[in-house]
Amino acid sequence: MVSAIDIIAIVTLLLSFINASIYSYLLLSIFVRKTYKKSSDWTLFYARYVIDVVFAISMAVSLPYMQFVQEIFPEFFYEYKSIWFYVSWPLYNSGSTRELLVFLIGFDRTCASYFPIYYHNHRKALPNMWILSVVFAFSLAQFYVLFGYCGFTFDSFPEDCGHFGCGVGVCFVLIWMNYGQVIFTLIILCSLFLALRLYLWNNRCRKSKKPEVVTRATRLALLDSCIVIVFGMIPSVIVTKVPSLIMGNMGPVLGFIKTLGFLIEATIVLNVFRSRNKMSPASGSTVIARKSTIITK
Repeated sequence: MVSAIDIIAIVTLLLSFINASIYSYLLLSIFVRKTYKKSSDWTLFYARYVIDVVFAISMAVSLPYMQFVQEIFPEFFYEYKSIWFYVSWPLYNSGSTRELLVFLIGFDRTCASYFPIYYHNHRKALPNMWILSVVFAFSLAQFYVLFGYCGFTFDSFPEDCGHFGCGVGVCFVLIWMNYGQVIFTLIILCSLFLALRLYLWNNRCRKSKKPEVVTRATRLALLDSCIVIVFGMIPSVIVTKVPSLIMGNMGPVLGFIKTLGFLIEATIVLNVFRSRNKMSPASGSTVIARKSTIITK
């Protein structure tokens, strides 16, 4: 008999395919078909779109295996535990890496909004590739934390373990939870600063009756942060605060909520690119307005 969790898993699988398709189409349109002009100022966003494709594919592979193989072929599932580890690891790794990149994008846009002149003069001293190198190094560092610092081995798998948390052990789970608390806090702070800045800009625009320059990159950075908070942080906090939910099989539910949020964001991002129809470099380039000096990227 098909359970509610099974239905949620199937829907999540479909949403993951749609999400991966949208971002794959967008990346191909930018880098292969040249339908939309690429801008170096959007490099961090492009990297995030790549991570979203990896996350969606990982979800599409991990969720069916963890949910249905465990139910239909339990003996195979528990005998070959290393398989579900390799299936699940890319999902968790790409998820935490994505959160770091969302924070870095938000921090970058916050600096551009509050310190426009300084940002304009000195931002090029920190190439985007250096930032992406830090993100990539963080992704690799998670392997060291798990296998090196926490001493994880496949022999340490509990016999009846059927989810990622019990498989990797308490050490890594605690580190992963602490990281989540720190990165979510930083994302919230960046979101508040960005929202305040946009609010002040809008008020100034109404009073002066002059158009303000607020780039799509800044708005999308705020959207990124809000999606992570609403569809990632809040559901996870609710689950950890309710004992009955912790003991239940909430993985597919949390995966569904997060995937739904990513799909909503993907749809908005796609509409942003389409509305521009052959994106002009001006949207990502530096704009300098005298008197009410606003320099954005």
